[in-house]
Formats: sequence, structure tokens, C-alpha cells
Amino acid sequence: KTRKHTGQDLASPPYGTLRMHICLVIEDSIFSVIKSTEYISARSESVRRIP
Repeated sequence: KTRKHTGQDLASPPYGTLRMHICLVIEDSIFSVIKSTEYISARSESVRRIP
């Protein structure tokens, strides 16, 4: 019989730290994507301004 993981199991280590790490990685990638898109849009705007 395979034991199903409950919410408690997922909250306790090592699952808790793993989940926290995944969340941090996701937040990091989202943040970098937002920053790069802002940078790209700012650059394209400055390019457009030049006649």
C-alpha cells in the first residue's frame, strides 16, 4: 500500500523547504522576465524617439 501525502506531510521538511525553494525560483524568474520586458520596452521607446 502506498501512503498518500497529506497537507501536513507536504508542509514538513523536506517538502516544505523544497516548496519554498520552488516558490522562490518561480518568483525570481517572473521578476527577471518583468525586468527584461521593461528594459526591452524602454529601449524600443528610446529607439523610436530618435528621428
